[in-house]
Amino acid sequence: DEIELEQRYGKEVVNGDGYFLSRSWVFAQSNEIRFAAPQEDADNESPSSTIVHTFARNQDGESICHDKHPFVVCVHLLRAASDSSIVYTSVPYLSDLHFVDELCHYAKPIKDGGKNLQIRIVLGPEAWVKDRLHNYVNTPIQEAGRQQRESALRRLDIREWGTSRRFSRSKAMVSTAGAMVGSYNYTYAARYYHYEEGVFLSSNHPELDALRNRIEELWRVSRPVVTLA
Repeated sequence: DEIELEQRYGKEVVNGDGYFLSRSWVFAQSNEIRFAAPQEDADNESPSSTIVHTFARNQDGESICHDKHPFVVCVHLLRAASDSSIVYTSVPYLSDLHFVDELCHYAKPIKDGGKNLQIRIVLGPEAWVKDRLHNYVNTPIQEAGRQQRESALRRLDIREWGTSRRFSRSKAMVSTAGAMVGSYNYTYAARYYHYEEGVFLSSNHPELDALRNRIEELWRVSRPVVTLA
């Protein structure tokens, strides 16, 4: 199943040299691929939305990172967010280390190349998800690398909500640059087995505030996650 696939193949993304993962192979065609965001008009009066998807595939059936790939959209929402602003993310299973890596990167202080984003995450209650985050920190052999990843992950405000029978299935990210609703992971299973679609909402979309408020309310009543003990 998907968990077994990640346990088997996910190791390839966890480099032993310490800090953030290499992006060069994630964006196999070019590391300059960016989201083709719809243009808002000059008067900021025309909200927009666009479908994003993983249906573009290479000859081996692997999902290609194109300018409307959900993962690329999430990177856009982080990169284009206002410095030091709050980003809300709801995700039942945070197993994708590529995504964790991007979150950590943009949560870094501005002086260190990040955007000092306050990233607030509503996670599902499954223990294996927290184990995955724990392994993200402790996999590097070098102690310096472990400390760097621990520091990076501690910048994320991760909380969990629910039980094994009752939890949030919401998959969404909201920043000052807009929002995306739908799955956004770049795991092995997502790249080779799954076809996924989502919707990007522009920053002036009338549903944006309501979406942010729902995730914020869920985050406020959630329990802090201890991932590094």
